[in-house]
Amino acid sequence: MKSIYKQFVRHVMAILICGTCCCLCSYAGASGASIWWPGWRISSSEELYDGTRYSYHDEVGAPAYPLSRLFDGNPNTAWVYSATSAEWDKQVSGSRYGIKLEPDAPILLDGLRIMNGHNESLKRFLKNNRALEIRVTLELKRSTLVRNFKLPDALGWHAVSFPAAKAKSISIEFTHIANGPAGDLCISELELQFGGRKIDMHMPKAVMFVDGLEACVPFYLILPNGQMLNGTAAGDGFADSWSPSGRYVSGIAGPDVNLWFADAIAGRMISDMQHLPLSRTDRKWVTERRREAKMAAEEDRQYGE
Repeated sequence: MKSIYKQFVRHVMAILICGTCCCLCSYAGASGASIWWPGWRISSSEELYDGTRYSYHDEVGAPAYPLSRLFDGNPNTAWVYSATSAEWDKQVSGSRYGIKLEPDAPILLDGLRIMNGHNESLKRFLKNNRALEIRVTLELKRSTLVRNFKLPDALGWHAVSFPAAKAKSISIEFTHIANGPAGDLCISELELQFGGRKIDMHMPKAVMFVDGLEACVPFYLILPNGQMLNGTAAGDGFADSWSPSGRYVSGIAGPDVNLWFADAIAGRMISDMQHLPLSRTDRKWVTERRREAKMAAEEDRQYGE
């Protein structure tokens, strides 16, 4: 009953964010959950729309242990595979448990480091599931590079290496799992490397998130704990938009076409962009976003007449 109620609330929230047009869209055909920010899109195989084991304060919209925790630099937090469905997005992973990293432009790398399991403490590490084997797939310009690795069942960083390559995407499948009594697969940290050095992915404090539904689903701006700051409708003219500097993000939500802005680096909403010391290109972006929102509102009024 609780699961049915949460799905009903999620549907209502989608209508409030997207507007009434969302009622006409199909809610079938889920796919993997994703987060994104300028430069990167990270997807998991988990289909969260069919059910989320752990939500932020039992709200719908985002998991309490989102993908952004993989890159927050804090070993005391973890991404937790949170889907209740046995189905998974096979475009992201050939196995049930997997993630895919897609840079905006191909990157050169020759290894990665992974902090397997929940590294907050040995007790929590043993309580949850850990990956004992992984399969790494690099999508290259004309081919793919696939390598399988075994991981120690232990706290801390574990490094794997492969021939240097320029990859369009990096997929990691967790192919062999050590089970703990809690039954949750946890990964505390993930780091891409080249030449023994970390590749900085420049993840801001707030990132965009979608729970995996393919058709007319709102996108959420979330913090690392899964708290939703705001949402934006999916569709023409309603996608999230990032400023040229990559610091600010905006969206349009609700049947009244409400335009919002946020400082993604600081992880907070902004009520008035006019008083910020913006660059010329960012200020031009703000003006353009307001023009787009005004046009969308006019179109909505014409549609409603």
